[in-house]
Amino acid sequence: MAFMFSPLFQHLHNLSSLSIAHCLLILTLTSLFLVFVFPHTITTQTRSSNPTLNLPPSPPALPLLGHLHRLSSLPHRSLKNLSSLYGPIMYLHLGSIPAVILSSAAAVEESIRFHDTALSSRPQVAVADILLYGSTDVAFAPYGEYWRQTRRICVSHLLSTKMIQLFGVIREQEVSELVGKIRSVSSISGDVGVNLSQLLFKLANDIVCR
Repeated sequence: MAFMFSPLFQHLHNLSSLSIAHCLLILTLTSLFLVFVFPHTITTQTRSSNPTLNLPPSPPALPLLGHLHRLSSLPHRSLKNLSSLYGPIMYLHLGSIPAVILSSAAAVEESIRFHDTALSSRPQVAVADILLYGSTDVAFAPYGEYWRQTRRICVSHLLSTKMIQLFGVIREQEVSELVGKIRSVSSISGDVGVNLSQLLFKLANDIVCR
């Protein structure tokens, strides 16, 4: 009996192996579709369903990467080469981040002169929303009435002539300590250079924290 049922078991085993292989193939193809094809399809449908977006010329992009593969180790040269093909104003996808590239002085002047309000805000980032109470800091707040009021308060209470003169003693003390550190380091190390970037960063941090 065992000999008679062994071909049946072998056939069932082959069917199960074949079905598993089919399932794996279907899962793989579905995953590839969701990762590569589906986002591109959604983007294309969004552009076609929203005709008000008059986007600048854009070179062909890859899914997920966008146009990152077109940038070399010298991105300014890569952008110059692309601008010679697609014009001084281009629309690129740097990964998942859309960007408009201006490659001529005339385009930059026009954007600053006529579209300065639309370009005044910083991009919204999650770090600023979490650490700065919803990007309410003057450096990350979106352009508008709230930002103007915050800037006015900052200028009147921190950057006025009276306040600058009031905190002048602190700056003089910190600069004096910085000069002393540079002298001591240069006298000890001899011909070894001094990292001014690190010292100046520490100077600014010390002045702000005091």
